[in-house]
Amino acid sequence: MTTHVSCHDLSELAVPLTVTTTCLDCATAVHHASGPVADTLVASCALPGLLPPVRLPDGHLHVDGGVVCGVPLDAAMAVAAPGDRVLVLDCGLAPVTSGPDCAAGPGSAPAGCALGSLEPRSFVAPVDRVHRALDPVLRSFTAARAVASAATVRPFLADQRVEVLPHVADAYAAGLLVDIPRGTRDPSQAAALVSAGRSATLRWLAAGERGQGTRSQAPAVHREIGQAVPGQPDQLGEPA
Repeated sequence: MTTHVSCHDLSELAVPLTVTTTCLDCATAVHHASGPVADTLVASCALPGLLPPVRLPDGHLHVDGGVVCGVPLDAAMAVAAPGDRVLVLDCGLAPVTSGPDCAAGPGSAPAGCALGSLEPRSFVAPVDRVHRALDPVLRSFTAARAVASAATVRPFLADQRVEVLPHVADAYAAGLLVDIPRGTRDPSQAAALVSAGRSATLRWLAAGERGQGTRSQAPAVHREIGQAVPGQPDQLGEPA
């Protein structure tokens, strides 16, 4: 990071950036608009048990912001103007921002937010598996974090300025992703996730450009990435 990023402080970036961490000493989420670039970013992804906490200039130890604030939508809405558009990309394997038309939404059909599917599949979030003695602890932590994050974002999801992009759950349900990771510590599907994420987002954007009232009305897609739907032109003018 220090080699490839020329600036040293978040406030020096050409595009304003706010990074969220969890202060272990205060047990609160901290939204950083300034501070050392490398240390703040490393702290923001310091998942407990995998990477050590980082002591930031405030003197406190910080870890991954997702511990108490999985989707910092409240921070974004605090600075959003009435005419702004807030795009939410929930990268969790157990998304907490799903609406009723999304694959991971409560009581929803396995369709895929804005993606559709010819072969819909139900999505079940994977659970990390570790040593038997630690497994209940990790699962309890994951459940508690999901509940806290969902409670944080719920008040903002009905705001007309907020739009939630397709989740990994939607890409899987729509057939853009053949397999899902076994958990947050499984990197084997990284390349497939990037490819499916790009395809899903391009389709989501294309649906909006066509002026569809609901992005979930986008044409259905096959399970195999890059295979066009027979009888339908590809909405992007190129293979998915």
